Amino acid sequence: MEKQYYYFPWAIEAYQGTNGRDIPEYKPVKIAHAVVTEGGRTLRMSGWPAIGKAGIVGKGDMAKQVTEALNHCLRTVEEAGGTWDNVIHLMIYFTDREKFWRDGLPARSEFLNKHAKTDNRPCITAVGVPALMHPEMLVEVEATAIL
Repeated sequence: MEKQYYYFPWAIEAYQGTNGRDIPEYKPVKIAHAVVTEGGRTLRMSGWPAIGKAGIVGKGDMAKQVTEALNHCLRTVEEAGGTWDNVIHLMIYFTDREKFWRDGLPARSEFLNKHAKTDNRPCITAVGVPALMHPEMLVEVEATAIL
């Protein structure tokens, strides 16, 4: 499977300037703006919230919920025979912009830095929504991977 990543330096600088100004602890990661793939199989996931056997994980804790949802995505990719580096797109839905910027973005960066084995990162879209399926869900993550 072949992948070509596209990064636009002006956009990276704009995002980093916007995020870094408002979130001093945020350490940005390089995020692709487009990925072209050839060959391989496509894995498309439903949205993963931060859930476990006992219900919602990390009630009220955006960082914990982002990490848990991303861990579910990682386990799904691994179960299908891939690694985190097979993920080409993330769609993150969040219910609280301030918590997401303050706690979710740093947690996302930490997760990507920990699990990616290359410098190539997936395209990422983050969308604020008024509510998710359960009132204690703060985040839900969809992922697409090419295996």
